[in-house]
Amino acid sequence: MIKGEKIIQTAVKSFGKVDILINNAGVSRPAPFQDITPEDWQSIFRVHVDGAFKCTRAVWNLMREQGYGRIINMSSSIGLYGGIDGHHSASFAAAKIAIHGFSQSLAIEGVKRNIFTNSVAPIANTRALGLSGAQGDFIGAEKIVPLIGYLCHETCK
Repeated sequence: MIKGEKIIQTAVKSFGKVDILINNAGVSRPAPFQDITPEDWQSIFRVHVDGAFKCTRAVWNLMREQGYGRIINMSSSIGLYGGIDGHHSASFAAAKIAIHGFSQSLAIEGVKRNIFTNSVAPIANTRALGLSGAQGDFIGAEKIVPLIGYLCHETCK
């Protein structure tokens, strides 16, 4: 049994089905590229990419069978544009752009079964990013959460 299966089984046992999956797990190990170890690189990908894969894989056939599902994968603007403010994030950026590509492919594949997949790539100062005292164009959770709610709603296509 893959780890995501246990999470989804618990949800189905508790609620009867799963309509929405939000993949939001993440870690960050900021370092200049020359200092990133293969172990740190793999650790970032295990959490971000493998975690999203395992949970999505565990729920995908359930959503296909019920003809309905909403999947939101949290990407990052760092994945789309690279690091900001000297934040060393090659491994984080690579994992987050992988999440975006994963989401794009699932969106195409799932649409015929009423499974809509989106990735959200906010410009946000999160705990994972950890830019202490950073100001500027960051978006707080109070703006991101309503977007996630909209993307998960049954009327959102």
